[in-house]
Amino acid sequence: MTFEMMAQDMKEFLQQHNLPSAFFLGHSMGGKTAMRLALNDPQLIDALIVADIAPRKYPSQHDYIFDAILGLDLQRFSSRKEVDQALAANIPSLATRQLVMKGLARDESNAFRWKMNLEAIRKNYGTINEAISTTRAFGKPTLFIRGSKSAYIQPSDEPEIKSLFPDSGLSTIENAGHWLHADAPEEFFHIVMDFLEKQS
Repeated sequence: MTFEMMAQDMKEFLQQHNLPSAFFLGHSMGGKTAMRLALNDPQLIDALIVADIAPRKYPSQHDYIFDAILGLDLQRFSSRKEVDQALAANIPSLATRQLVMKGLARDESNAFRWKMNLEAIRKNYGTINEAISTTRAFGKPTLFIRGSKSAYIQPSDEPEIKSLFPDSGLSTIENAGHWLHADAPEEFFHIVMDFLEKQS
């Protein structure tokens, strides 16, 4: 599980659907994946929007989530509420638990299972935290959007952003955190649409 592989997945999706190019919007890890695709195959991206992530390396900060999820014996639970209550001891944020539980499904015997490959994600977590590095820049229009309450894009990130994405701008949504599209959906929508209209 690497950004290189995920970018290749997006490239293959375009090919399978006969799309020569597209506008791309990615949040967090999706934003890093879109950056990787833009830098690898700029001809596939008409314009890029990156929501609340920079191309830099990030420290490990989700180990407690992996520990909480992998520590559950899903066979013990009969309802999503029970799973949520069990996770709450180690994941106090309701929003984070709700995101995690989107990966919960039922198998053929109606028992709970995780839809994602947790072992692969955890094994490659260090790789996912690495910086997006390249020897060339993406010269097409790019917009970075950050939440004012989020630490994912710092002023110190701006020189690197401009180096890799020279035709980029940066918008800040006040009173929004990392989940800026959930914290301020209308403002996020208008910023995205204003940017896309300028590319038409």
